[in-house]
Amino acid sequence: MDRIESFKGFGLEAKTRDLREAIDDAESTLARLEKMSDEVTSLAEAVSTVHDQLDETRTLAKRAQAMAFMVQ
Repeated sequence: MDRIESFKGFGLEAKTRDLREAIDDAESTLARLEKMSDEVTSLAEAVSTVHDQLDETRTLAKRAQAMAFMVQ
């Protein structure tokens, strides 16, 4: 009976070790996803800034075009 209990203990230890490894893998994956999310957020902010600058450039170009038309 002691052997059976011992084998059960080994099985539990193996399952616990597997669970611990799975948790470590999940935590590592979560950390990578959080980093990627931060990078995507930064890129989205950069794209938004470029979009705003493009709008401003278009507005200035239209004003310059109107002024050039007035000068003619």
